[in-house]
Amino acid sequence: MTEQAKGPQDGGEPRGNTPDLPIRVLIVDDLRLYREGLAHALGQRPHILVVGTAARRETALAEVARLRPTVVLLDMAMSGSIA
Repeated sequence: MTEQAKGPQDGGEPRGNTPDLPIRVLIVDDLRLYREGLAHALGQRPHILVVGTAARRETALAEVARLRPTVVLLDMAMSGSIA
């Protein structure tokens, strides 16, 4: 019988996140200070890798294709929003 993976409620790592596979994050926001601050804060986490930032939707779409992030943090209220 195999042991089931423990989640955070069981005192283990969050399911799906392993030290070998960092969460690849792309930050999209038109405010440079916000992008840089969030990238710095997330960069302090051992299982998170900020792979890039973008200030415009056109750049963001190209960066998603190029960088293949796991997660995109997107400011939905930015001018020219992708949504």
